[in-house]
Amino acid sequence: MNRAPDLPQLFLGDLLQAFHDLQPKDDTTRAAMVEMLQLAPPEPQETTRIAPDAKRSLPRETPPAIAEVPVAEVLPEDEADLEEERDLAQAEATETARAGAETVRDALPWARRRRLLPMRVETVPAARRPFVAPTVPAATDEEHESPPDLLPLLHPSWTRAVLTAAAAGQVAQRAIDVDAVVAELARLRMSATLPRLRTWSLSRGVQVLADDGEGMVPFARDVDSLIAAVVELAGPELTEILHFAGGPWHGVLDAASWSELPYIPPAPGVPILLISDFGIARRPFSSEAATSIEWRRFLEELRGDGHEVIAFVPYPRERWPRMLVDSAQLVQWDRGTTVMQVRSARAGRRSR
Repeated sequence: MNRAPDLPQLFLGDLLQAFHDLQPKDDTTRAAMVEMLQLAPPEPQETTRIAPDAKRSLPRETPPAIAEVPVAEVLPEDEADLEEERDLAQAEATETARAGAETVRDALPWARRRRLLPMRVETVPAARRPFVAPTVPAATDEEHESPPDLLPLLHPSWTRAVLTAAAAGQVAQRAIDVDAVVAELARLRMSATLPRLRTWSLSRGVQVLADDGEGMVPFARDVDSLIAAVVELAGPELTEILHFAGGPWHGVLDAASWSELPYIPPAPGVPILLISDFGIARRPFSSEAATSIEWRRFLEELRGDGHEVIAFVPYPRERWPRMLVDSAQLVQWDRGTTVMQVRSARAGRRSR
């Protein structure tokens, strides 16, 4: 539908400028220009006085009944319909004045026309839309909802390499270590067996000690994810999974048989992968979490028997118990853990 052009908004200054530019010769021409620009004052309406006695005899007019119309029928569907109704209502009343104004505007120089360009004039207040209450999402049953996707502490692209660097042990190969043989002969010594080259391997297996105490509750899903990655890497036959609370010396739960057993260290050469917070997050006066002294005694006994313990701690290095730093190979377990950090931890422990 074609829209009627908007009526330009003119002021008294525009009328004076038009008088200056067009130089009307008489009052008739000036009055015509005022009428074309719709700047003439309204004419007074004649009123008839009615005597007080005559007013009493006049019949009272009954106001017409106003039909109740639903708000939904009065309001337009959208802003486009509302603007269209405004334009149609103004089209008939402004057509004549618009033509006269265009004639005056075309006669003015371009520098003055810019002030007389059509401008939008809002004469009808915008209709208010009915209030719509915001939608509230339906209630959900959090107890039976599936948990969100896990974002593991170890980077998925590095998990396999990090665990290999942590749990792999040195195993002798069939190839002879020629450099070691030459070094022995240079010292005029020779052993009964030839030295073999050694390489890192998971063929000896790994023992996993997982802390299920209250301090590790926030990391329960991460612990399960880490154990699953170790089993996938070393194989279920070579992986022994033991759970404990408080300390392994209180007894462990064998994940294979689901039975409580006293803790028994693995065979010599099998690394121990310990997952614990070492009581960092324990509550005050809690009797469940072990103390740092108890942990140090346990780790020193394992080291004295020739076992290598690699501990994954889900807290920054600044919060580690100081007396445990020299008792085990501690690795900061978080998103930024790399293979070099694990190798540095193991190399630093072996060098002491």
